[in-house]
Amino acid sequence: MKLKLFFTTFILIVSLQFSNMQVHAEADSYQSLEDYYEFFENEYASFEQTFEEFSAGYYNQTPYLDEDQLKEYAHSVNDTYLTEEAERLAKIPPLWSFNIGNSLDNITFEKKPEYGTYDLLNTVQPGDVIFEVNRADILIRYLHHVMIVDDIVEETHIINGKEETFTYIRTIEATKGNFGAKSDGVVYGVLDDERFDYTNASILRVPEATVLQKKAAVRFMESQLGKGYALHDLDDLYNHRNRSSSRSTWYCSMLVWAAYMNATPDGNIDDLTPENDPNFQGIDIESKDDLFESPTITPNDIKRSDKLEKISPSFPEHIDYIKNITWSGEGAPLQGEDFVFSPNSNLYYLENDYHFLAIDQNNQRPYTNKSLTLGRNASGNVVAQLDLFTNFALTDEAKQKYADKNIPVVPNGIELADIPNYVMNWINRYTQCSFDIVYSKDITTDSNHLRYNPTYSKIDQKAHPSYGYLVSQVVHTPPAFTQRKFDYTENLSVYENYDLAYPNPLNYDVSYTKNRPTWYYFFNNFHALIKLENGTYRSATYLRFHGSFTTPASQKNGYGLNHDFTMTDEAKKIYQNYYYHIGVNQSVDYAIDWLNQYTKEEVLIVYSTNITNDLKRLNDGTATVGKGLNNQGKLVNCII
Repeated sequence: MKLKLFFTTFILIVSLQFSNMQVHAEADSYQSLEDYYEFFENEYASFEQTFEEFSAGYYNQTPYLDEDQLKEYAHSVNDTYLTEEAERLAKIPPLWSFNIGNSLDNITFEKKPEYGTYDLLNTVQPGDVIFEVNRADILIRYLHHVMIVDDIVEETHIINGKEETFTYIRTIEATKGNFGAKSDGVVYGVLDDERFDYTNASILRVPEATVLQKKAAVRFMESQLGKGYALHDLDDLYNHRNRSSSRSTWYCSMLVWAAYMNATPDGNIDDLTPENDPNFQGIDIESKDDLFESPTITPNDIKRSDKLEKISPSFPEHIDYIKNITWSGEGAPLQGEDFVFSPNSNLYYLENDYHFLAIDQNNQRPYTNKSLTLGRNASGNVVAQLDLFTNFALTDEAKQKYADKNIPVVPNGIELADIPNYVMNWINRYTQCSFDIVYSKDITTDSNHLRYNPTYSKIDQKAHPSYGYLVSQVVHTPPAFTQRKFDYTENLSVYENYDLAYPNPLNYDVSYTKNRPTWYYFFNNFHALIKLENGTYRSATYLRFHGSFTTPASQKNGYGLNHDFTMTDEAKKIYQNYYYHIGVNQSVDYAIDWLNQYTKEEVLIVYSTNITNDLKRLNDGTATVGKGLNNQGKLVNCII
């Protein structure tokens, strides 16, 4: 019986483990299905299938998810669209800037490079990798193109019979094509605004590379100038990873990959040490998640590498303002997105308690709105404003750069996903304000804190109250105050939602508005007892705090209608420039303790059924303050 039970249990465990393995395998395969679809959707302009259609194409061949079958299906889809896309891209005529020669002695220019739309001369650096979408080699069915920035130089050249002196970005690249008298292969090129837009280019940087390492990568590229173009090295046909400087031919992505593989942090070139050798010091910029396991290195392999980061072509000090903020480029939120815009519109909107916040650099005054206008109006003039009454003043740089009405404020070449950050960075660079997106449930109060309490308020990263991720918020920190542990309201009932129409609906002893306190009211024969600096006593049925965005916290605090507290010199020093109520979201004990520390009077809450007579006795010296029972039998402060 025990043996039978053992085998039954064993079989059950094995079955459960096998079932669990199947679940994980199917989950992995489904993820792969999504990965393939995302790749095709982003890679091929003619790929217009929905995910459901793409999935149905697979399931029509195989009724279950299998990794090997999925790879075979994906390869067949890729082969179909790859050829079509390569043919489309190969038909795009080459620009003169693709090849200006393979030696500095013979480089030529057909026109002066253009640098007005972007800020490439200030953002691009030697050693940067440039990825171009609209390039292809139809013979080897390679899509896209990569190259390395050689230098940014000022030179004089003859253009159309005229001597011109200009600064330009010089590249080195392995390229193939009909360039007239110029040989293809490893050549010099030019990167300017025209080419950047024409090829739909991106700037990629290798952040872990040292300055010397980048220089070594460039030197390696320079050493290969003049060599031919081919997918395989003619002297080593079967070695797809031959990065030796002795190669006779290169293709674009192989050359760029080899440059960083061979560059060491100390600026040397080492093309001999294998990658798996402990002494290897190069950087492998090939992505390791190649969906199609190509034996060669493609431009996409380099673009997808986690060793590279994308650099803005327009802002040298680009900041990511929309981290953890979702966006929709459809003109309306489709799935509750936060940042909404349309590519053909100058209007940008924020949803979900996010707000545009601009701070004028001239007077530090904050301005907020849920919408922003940025672009050119019907007359071609630049318009940057939160609303009709809040226009941004442009910097002198902006006035000069955008004086030409043909230069777009938001270039057409900016990818849809990059537009929100482009807009934010543009406002920060080209207007006389600092600009941010902040999350706020009460933007009026937060804005006023920035305006009236700049010493105690700042914009900082703080956890979103619902989702936990970090977003920019206005963080307000009042002047430091340590409450003493004294219970002024011991055995008293306190109502925290005072309203003028219903000041004390449940007959509490104390009533105030906790989230916006101004006055503190006392009921049921409780009173505020104030001992003056000269030792005499007064009473009141309410306390007044007047700190607001128009009155400093050190002024006009009092008791009753006609009496003000005398603030200490320390209080005046600390709170004379703090424009807000000190008791927001604090207890009654906190407020009274603040009075006792920062005024020359002493405050207590006492129970008295005849306060006029009790005050007379206190001032005559025939009574004192101590513990006693009120009419409900609770032990409270009394005049006895």
